[in-house]
Amino acid sequence: MENNTKVCPSCGTNYQELPDKCEYCKYPFSGSDTEKSMFVAHKIMNAGRIDKTQSSLKRSRIILFVVAAVYLMFGLLSFPDMLELIANLFLGFIFLIFAIIIKKAPLVSVIVPLTLVIGFNILSFLIHPALIFSGLLWKVLIIGSLSYSLYGIILSERIKGESKYLASKDYK
Repeated sequence: MENNTKVCPSCGTNYQELPDKCEYCKYPFSGSDTEKSMFVAHKIMNAGRIDKTQSSLKRSRIILFVVAAVYLMFGLLSFPDMLELIANLFLGFIFLIFAIIIKKAPLVSVIVPLTLVIGFNILSFLIHPALIFSGLLWKVLIIGSLSYSLYGIILSERIKGESKYLASKDYK
């Protein structure tokens, strides 16, 4: 008895009869060699994008832990000023929580801290404009890293929505 099973060269899905496109990864069985090559190149680039998102989230997690530690440390050092103590401890714990849950809820864990950092810096600027230059490198690093992670998450989710195969790749 002969086995007539066909295998998708891109994802390994088995078929008795080949469809025009793989149902799992969208490989164009009936496409030209150029279309097939372009599909494989696109798939490799998208998989790389998802991998970059994973390393970007790891960096953002470290930054969130560092920011949390700084706010908690400044909170403890600002003990005589009760309002500053409460604000720094609150922000420190918020950043700590999002650093911990970033793997389970990456989008929320990036959007909320990014919004807090931007909002806090705008508020600081409105209260005391000279503070905009204080710790400028630190601000650029935090906002840049969180923004890059947010971009990666959104792009990765779009990529994963296009293909069941790439949806199985996890960037968390």
